[in-house]
Amino acid sequence: MPQPRRLSPDDDMAPVHALLRAAFAYMEGVVDPPSSMARLTPAGLARAAETAELWVLGEAPSACMILTPRAETL
Repeated sequence: MPQPRRLSPDDDMAPVHALLRAAFAYMEGVVDPPSSMARLTPAGLARAAETAELWVLGEAPSACMILTPRAETL
């Protein structure tokens, strides 16, 4: 079973970016205004890993989540 791992800003974000682009591709041209996925970049994911927690499942990610700390919540 793949183990979750937390990424650092220095990790390669290209696989995570590709996973997210594939997961949300069906929304292109469907939602108005366009999904924020169109603006997401690997550099943006690295910033998220720096300011929040970016977790993936597996070496070649099959799932990911970004946890943003807020006052007494995550």
